[in-house]
Amino acid sequence: MVETCWYLILFIFFLYLLLKKQQKNNPPSPRSLPLLGHLHLIKEPLHQTLETLSSKYGDILLLRFGLKKVLVLCSPSAVQECFTKNDTIFANRPVSMATTHLSYNFTTMTVAPYGDLWRNLRRLAAVEIFSPNRIAFFEELRDNEVRLLINQLMQKCRVGDLSSAKVELKTTFNELAFNILSMTIGGKRYYGENVDVIYTNFE
Repeated sequence: MVETCWYLILFIFFLYLLLKKQQKNNPPSPRSLPLLGHLHLIKEPLHQTLETLSSKYGDILLLRFGLKKVLVLCSPSAVQECFTKNDTIFANRPVSMATTHLSYNFTTMTVAPYGDLWRNLRRLAAVEIFSPNRIAFFEELRDNEVRLLINQLMQKCRVGDLSSAKVELKTTFNELAFNILSMTIGGKRYYGENVDVIYTNFE
């Protein structure tokens, strides 16, 4: 058992050295741990940690979060270089098993690679979802959902003849956003306490 552990440690060490030799023309990078990469350096608050690392290694540095490479840019000129001159190179999302299965093999607009499919999906969304006519078409639906939310908050404040009550707004606003989305797509409310409520005059 002990010998097996030593063999495993030696294998990981040599694999780490092999991968390190293949890192040519990469930006400066702090010393990393095998498998973990630079996760041991990341502390809260994140922006201060990255600022400390950039002041030591330069405006462009390479970090590894596990097996994933992360490029940190702390210079406006470097950001402009990446997102204006070379924006198509950085436009694609990283490939992972989760995104492959959840996005039907990268065929949804949010994760589709830059190309003809993504441009067609963007054009379809611009015409059928985000155009002024479509937004105006669902204006009454959004107004009704907001009125329903206000009515629900007023009822909570009246419980026990109290003039005020604590309400978790983060969950409430999430439910509002999901209900607007589900009503727009499927015509049915799925979240919160008012799932079966039919629109009436809430004024």
